[in-house]
This record gives sequence, C-alpha cells and structure tokens, in this order.
Amino acid sequence: MDTHLSLSEKDAALITNASMSTLTHTVTGSSQQQQQANIESLPAYVIEWSPQQRRVKFLRTTDDVATELSPANCERLNDSFKRLFVVHGSPQQYVCLLQRALSIDPLFIKAHAQRRRYSPVHRRPGDRWACFEYPELCSYGKTGGGGGGGDAEAKEGAQAALPAYPLSDESADAVMFCRASLWLNGENDGVLFLEDPPWAGSSPIMHKRTTMVALHAAAPDNVGSRDDESVDEHHASLEVVLQEAMRDPEQMRHGIRALLSELVYTHWLAYFESPLIDPEQHPAYVLSLAWRVQLSVEHNLNITRYLTRWGLPMPITATEWEGLLHRNARRVDLATVAAGGARAIAEEFRSIQAGSNSKRSLAPGEKDENSRGLDRISYLGGILLPFTIVPSILSMSDPFGPTGGLFWVFWVVCAPLTVITLLFIYADSIRKATVWIEVAADEAKMEEQAGQTGAGAVDDDGAAEPKPLLGGSNTGRPGNVMEEGVESFPTVIIQKPQDGRPARAYKRQELGWTGAGAGDGGEHEKTECEFETADE
Repeated sequence: MDTHLSLSEKDAALITNASMSTLTHTVTGSSQQQQQANIESLPAYVIEWSPQQRRVKFLRTTDDVATELSPANCERLNDSFKRLFVVHGSPQQYVCLLQRALSIDPLFIKAHAQRRRYSPVHRRPGDRWACFEYPELCSYGKTGGGGGGGDAEAKEGAQAALPAYPLSDESADAVMFCRASLWLNGENDGVLFLEDPPWAGSSPIMHKRTTMVALHAAAPDNVGSRDDESVDEHHASLEVVLQEAMRDPEQMRHGIRALLSELVYTHWLAYFESPLIDPEQHPAYVLSLAWRVQLSVEHNLNITRYLTRWGLPMPITATEWEGLLHRNARRVDLATVAAGGARAIAEEFRSIQAGSNSKRSLAPGEKDENSRGLDRISYLGGILLPFTIVPSILSMSDPFGPTGGLFWVFWVVCAPLTVITLLFIYADSIRKATVWIEVAADEAKMEEQAGQTGAGAVDDDGAAEPKPLLGGSNTGRPGNVMEEGVESFPTVIIQKPQDGRPARAYKRQELGWTGAGAGDGGEHEKTECEFETADE
C-alpha cells in the first residue's frame, strides 16, 4: 500500500494518494514533534522517480518490502524509472529480503553495522557501492524539555545509541558521526543504509533545532513544482538534504552515488563552518573531537581512493578529502594555542630572549659569567704577550739569548711590560663600572624636574629607595613579549640622614678612563657596593 504523508501549517497529519506529498519536519516544539509523522522514524521506505514523477512509499512491514521486491515491480525498472530503498539501522528481516533481491554482499552489510571499512579483496563484476561517514549537528534532550536532569539522562542515552560528542559546557549542542552505505544493483535499483537518527520518533533522545522541508513528491499533474519552503542544508540531516536534492534532475544527472559523495562533502564543509565548532571559545572540545574527525575523514579518503583504483571515480576526489584533513590539523593548532599554548610559547620566547640578551636583565656594573670568562682570557693573554714579543725581538742578536751574557735584559724588559699590560687590561675592564659621584642636591632636583634623570628617596632607616625615572618596563603580560625594554635603574639618589645632616645627592655614571687610571674614586666617588655599605 502506498502511503503519502503531508503536514499542514497546524501540523495535522493528512494522508492522500493523488496529490504531491510534502513532509515538513519541525522540531522546535515538543507538541509539534509529537503530532507530526516523521519519515526518519520509519524502518524503511522507497523512493521511485522518473522524469515525469517522483513517489515515496512507506515500508512499515516486511510485507510491504516483499511487495516492492516482487517481479512485477522489478520489471518496471528501466533507464527512465528508478528506485532507491532507504533503510534505518539494520532490521534483520528487512535486510534479508533486500540482500537476496539486490545481490548485496553480506560483508558490506556487516561492515556497515559494525562501522568498519568495506574493501573486498575480490570484487564481483557489476558491484557498485559507496560508504561515507559524516557529522550531524544536534542537541541533547527533548525539544522544549524540562530540567537539567532530563538533559543528563538524554545525554547518556544519546551516547549509548550513537557516539555523541558535546561541543561546550554551556549548551546542549553536540555532534554525532554517522555512516551512510549505498549499494547499487545495476544503474536503476539500489539501497541506502543509514543509522537510526536519535532525533526521530515520538520520544527522541536528541533533536535538531531547525525547520525544513523533508520530502517532496511530484504528482503526474504537477511536474517539477516546488514549494516556497526549502531545506536548510547547514542544519538539516543528510537524509533530508538527499531527498531534497533528488528532486532536481540536474543533480541526479551523474547518478545517486555521485550525489551522495557531493552531499557528504558539503555536510563536512557545513560542520567546519559552523559557529558551534569554535577552536578559540571551546578549545578543549575541539581537541577532543579532532581525533574522531580525523578517523572519519580518513575513512572517506580511503574509500575514494579504493573506488578510483577499481575504475569507479567520484566527483569528490582524494584531494578534497586531504584538504579537510589539513583543515582539521589547523583547527588543532588553533585550539592548542587557545588552550594555553600561547602562554607556553611566550615563556619559551622570553627565556630565549633572556639568554641571547642577558645584559639587559643585569644591573649596571654587574657582570655575567661570560664577561668574567672573557676577563680571564684577557689577563692570560696580557701575561703571555710580553713573553712572546720580547724574545722575538731579542733573538735577532745572540748576546740576548739564554746562553748569552745579556740574557738578563729579557727579564728586565718582560716583567715591567707584563705589569703594564695587566694594568691596562684591568683599567679597560673597570672603566665601564658604575660609580656614584656626589653632586649638589639642588642640581639633582633640577634634573629630576626636567625628567632627564631618576631620583630615589631614602626611608627612615637611612636606606636609599631608588625611584626609576628612565628606562622601559616589562609588564610581564604575554602580549608584551615582543617589547624590547631594559631594566629601569635610578640615575640619581638623594640620601636624607636622620641625624640632621644635610641631604646628599649621588649621581650614577660610568667610571671612565680617567677614574680607572686613578684607581680610586676619592672621597666623593663610590662604587655601588661601597654606597650600599655606607648606607647601612
């Protein structure tokens, strides 16, 4: 018996056998969902189409399936009249009837039921098939459901029925990875195995928040007519989008197998472009999904390559599937950065910068280990230099040799030169040292007001508190990693003793060649260590 289902605007079911049938799948309210008959909740149905008409027959029992598979109905199939069985899940009685009638490989059915890849070693002549995995965006719980407890139960039930992966903690949005397996018996007959959608039926454990036209069937007196409603391909299930696409003769020009390949690929594009899959807002969930997405896309890639080797190319080639794999890898990188990788990268970059620019983090006059190592090499060279140059000069005359009578000249010349060289090296090493030279307090205040120097005040116990007025500062935020700044140090310190003595100001500057040559800063010149000791 042919049954045609149509929903009016009031969601009242109306059965007719003469006019075009339209099923509107509305899941935005629980009352609408309970009243409407959902084609996705049926165990199976068959779609028949020709250039003049398109019909959908509901197969509610195995008797309906046997009637459709009778020789009388099979003889009607030709290049102009074709049919496609759609089966939800794997009902054993339905599958047995279809397997015998359509010569389906038992391994193909087993691979679909167990979600395994079907790749027979020995291909039977005439076998034409395709098997793809695709994502379905949905939500936990019933539409218009109650409290959080019901959503939790629905979530557990959905995960038990199909692998459902949540997209965030704040919402009930989730994604499932389903499988569609198509078997063709020639060019005019075939069956499409789909998984039971958890959003179908009278009491669904999940739902899809969208309103769409799920089915159109053109009657002979209304060829090619279309309703004002259309399918939202970004939210509709693959089954609904497939039914809508089969209405267009242009899309059916390359056959149902090519159409299924294109729709699955479009479904993946909708998944990647969905705002619900945001690697920046929900990085942890995107990372947890990455492995499952990788497996599904790789499955489609392997199937496409396998069919291409057997001379059954698809409109969606391996290049498109590889592009989705690269896209998934980029999402993983973005989610990794959003989940804390940026902070780790910033810390690593900061440590590298500190290692390559170690002098920036040192106080004036302070030396690091590398500088001290260079000083030791310089002193060693200062000792060896006179003892190599002087013998070279004196060796031009024999009396200055070790056996000559003037050998003592060698020691008289080398010893003073060595001392002078070491003193020169020492003066060069300390000329960059920071010293504090006493200046007038009025001069220090003028420099502070002009903003050219920094000043520090001394607290009650006489210890100087540097107040940096020059130099950059580092906020320590990751965003400022690229900023190149030096540590800020005071250039002027004003010391205010508590015993009533007048304030004394010290200005920081380098020792220079003159101070290094003098060897002693004198009464009004102190090094940093001496200044700190005097203040104590």
